[in-house]
Amino acid sequence: MFLPSIPTPLLSAIRRSLGALAVASLSATAFAQGAAVPAAPAKAQLCASCHDGGVKMGTPPVNVPKLVRQQSDYIHTALHQFRSGQRKNETMQAIAAGLSDQDIRELADHFGGVRPLPVRMPEGMVMPKVVKQVCENCHGMTGVASLPETPIIGGQHRDFLRVTLENFRNGQRHSTVMSPIAQMLSDEDIRVVAEYYETVHNYFVPPTAKEIEQAAQSNLAVSGPVTLVKHQPTKPQSAAEQKKAALAIAASLEMVTLPAGNFLMGSPADEGDAPGLPRHTVTLKSFKMAKNMVTFDQFDAYSKATGRALVNDGGMKRGNYPVINITMGESQAFIDWLNRHTGRRFKVPSESEWEYAARAGTTTHYWWGDKVDFGKYNSFRNEGADIWPTTSPVGAFPPNPWGLHDMTGNVFQRVSDCRRPTYDGKPTDGSPVVGEPCLLKTMRGGSWRNLSGAARHATRSGVTDELISTSIGLRVAEDL
Repeated sequence: MFLPSIPTPLLSAIRRSLGALAVASLSATAFAQGAAVPAAPAKAQLCASCHDGGVKMGTPPVNVPKLVRQQSDYIHTALHQFRSGQRKNETMQAIAAGLSDQDIRELADHFGGVRPLPVRMPEGMVMPKVVKQVCENCHGMTGVASLPETPIIGGQHRDFLRVTLENFRNGQRHSTVMSPIAQMLSDEDIRVVAEYYETVHNYFVPPTAKEIEQAAQSNLAVSGPVTLVKHQPTKPQSAAEQKKAALAIAASLEMVTLPAGNFLMGSPADEGDAPGLPRHTVTLKSFKMAKNMVTFDQFDAYSKATGRALVNDGGMKRGNYPVINITMGESQAFIDWLNRHTGRRFKVPSESEWEYAARAGTTTHYWWGDKVDFGKYNSFRNEGADIWPTTSPVGAFPPNPWGLHDMTGNVFQRVSDCRRPTYDGKPTDGSPVVGEPCLLKTMRGGSWRNLSGAARHATRSGVTDELISTSIGLRVAEDL
């Protein structure tokens, strides 16, 4: 028996359904072309007996989701949450209770060992409107997400997707992102989404042997749940003291004036899930962008001046490290306060302004070229110049040609645009996309916990205004 703490009737039921699958069988069937995969830990057999075999569980019974090719840190965090009781499921809580930290890491690395690959959609297959307006914002056109916060849904069983969305809608399962989105979906919307994403499984492009080998050699960083320290609010300072604090913070932002010009925004159609289509020319006036992201030092000074509770750091470092765990509303309140006391015109940059600043006159995937260079930014690999397991001090990595640090990696940066699946109808003067529906805003740049694809200048991710994360921060721009 692999996990003594699992109730005997449960384990017996699992084995009666499928029997204990051989590790060799998992390796041979989980990936197309029969290419070799990293050696599976022994407990992966138990996981595969349900997740790789189409077992139905629960009331009503639904197919369990697939684990192969999910992000390692998504699996890692989910197992920790089941073990700690932060996430409820009778079967998974019982299984996770018998897993050590090492077990969880090995399982996450094994099932996440092969990267998500693009899907070649057949001609004439029409994406439902609800998918384009909602799901594609995070999970992509084909359900192959690039972020651990948004697991792969392309190819999942339709009944699993249906019940999951229904649970988010009725409150049986809670997520700051999915709960409000699911509440906007009708029964028909949920049915269409579930059927669509199950169907696209047939069009996955199989990984090559070289891709699998490269994936197996990667040492993905993972991040488990953290305990947030609560800070109490204090008494606000006087108006004169607040103005003094605001002027000091504004001066420390070190705004860089960027030249007027135009650039080709977006990504070519063959670039992964094509998150930036259609490519189009944007012409911008000169504006300013902060040399670095807003730091804990700066945001803490604002919080103390206004009597707000200090932001939770999620176990990360404060000081000259980027502020994290702030909502869009908190970001905007910080900017409004600065403008009120300094008379300046700070703002959250538009998506066009952000990409223009990030590219800094270049046309490649990253400002230094098309190939990943882990010495140039804070990523999941922690090699070369990246010696930090999570966030790094601002300015620790080389600036781009316009003198801006961390436009790639470290923490995601929110922009002011409503997230749309494509750039159709987007203003070409650098203005943000506004108006309904605006379920999600866009964020850019990748973070310390993401794969290199998330850090490309063209990659776009969606986030709700209310979501806080240890991998999301803020950079300010300024109108001239």
